[in-house]
Amino acid sequence: MAEHSVIKMPLICIDASKNSMAAFEWFLENAFKEGDTIGLVHVHVPPDLPSLGLFGRFGGGLGAMELYKESLQESIDASKATIAKYKDICKNKEIKFKAFVESVDDSIGHTICKIAKENNMAFIVIGQRGLGTFRRTFFGSVSEYVLHHSHHPVIVVPLENREEKQ
Repeated sequence: MAEHSVIKMPLICIDASKNSMAAFEWFLENAFKEGDTIGLVHVHVPPDLPSLGLFGRFGGGLGAMELYKESLQESIDASKATIAKYKDICKNKEIKFKAFVESVDDSIGHTICKIAKENNMAFIVIGQRGLGTFRRTFFGSVSEYVLHHSHHPVIVVPLENREEKQ
């Protein structure tokens, strides 16, 4: 009896950065095969809740909540614009895709790894932000997290020129 093979798709991590676009373009030029379906993953990171205390950043009270609601809506709109941009590119190039959009769960890297595992992706493509050693040590790196915690192969695409990273 012939076994049915599940076609695995690559998972491309997308955000509004030039690093993300560079990784996406690298994938299309070097790893994409016509007829493939690709996964696009975008993790929405909502803004931090403002301090509601008397000396908080927004001065507390209802004004702070209104500012937070506005900030949240702006971040949602920015995420939608990012997703639409990549979907349009795929549609224009006649690339089949499946979009995975999720709010951050624990961390961006953790959320990406979870989506890849739940959907049995073939591999993950992610852009490197280009943090120096000092910054990466203190702030962490999403690409580094994914590289060390994913159960799938990971391709980390760096920017070509050091000046572009800064």
